[in-house]
Amino acid sequence: MLHTRVTSLLKSKRIFALHFPFNRCFCQQADDPIQQLFIEKIREYRTRSEGGNLVEPTPELLEELQSKLASVNKNYDAEGVNMTAFPTFEFVEPVIDPISLEVEDKKKKETGKDDGEKKK
Repeated sequence: MLHTRVTSLLKSKRIFALHFPFNRCFCQQADDPIQQLFIEKIREYRTRSEGGNLVEPTPELLEELQSKLASVNKNYDAEGVNMTAFPTFEFVEPVIDPISLEVEDKKKKETGKDDGEKKK
């Protein structure tokens, strides 16, 4: 009984791994030491970059960033605007007058010709 259950579990695991290959990478551990170092560095970078700030900024780099932002504020009169944030866009649908469309359709029906035929 136990033997059949274990073999069925192994078969189902194998079928799952074959049919869902993208899950393999999540289930496996890094066997290669270089790959493991790479993963550790990515995790370390993620913890350092929390909050959206620069990672290990030098005083010179922060000073340069502030001077560039001040230059942009001066050139574009953007005092008090966060220039590092992505802008938000608002699109307004244009208002189309349905009455004028009906008038044009009536004119075409009355004359029996459209604008393209009148020009010929």
